[in-house]
Amino acid sequence: MKDMGIRGLKYLAIFLMLLLVGCSISPGFEFWHYEAEAPVILSIDEAHDFCWQTISYVPDNGDVWQLPHETLICGTGDCEDFSLLFMFLIYKNLGIESHLVRVDRGILGNHFLVRMENDRYYDPMVSFFKDMNLDERWKILDVYNYGRAMFMALIR
Repeated sequence: MKDMGIRGLKYLAIFLMLLLVGCSISPGFEFWHYEAEAPVILSIDEAHDFCWQTISYVPDNGDVWQLPHETLICGTGDCEDFSLLFMFLIYKNLGIESHLVRVDRGILGNHFLVRMENDRYYDPMVSFFKDMNLDERWKILDVYNYGRAMFMALIR
């Protein structure tokens, strides 16, 4: 098992306890913690603007995913952290379910997007909100629903 550190072991223990009592990870599973309050967002555009006004882009060393409250507390994140925060904001405030999508951009490497209904994609690395279509240059590698994406942030 990878060296998860204290935080990872704590969340793994919580997850295992939940499994023992019959809980499952679903979109309604509560990953928000008391350390930060969820901001009130009234639209998808407002969620995007909130992410860009609140979080500074800082690449991490390796494949470290932050939970939304960690991103807000740190004030920094990379593409998956922006995406997870955006997913959280639109789910909690607007009830919109989405998927975290990891794509291969060829020589540019992997990147994370958020796929919403009607195959609308949110790219966290664009400073304005836009709908985008994936073309042949982008290969989808993984798709995570909300619950699975947040769980992956717990264990990475």
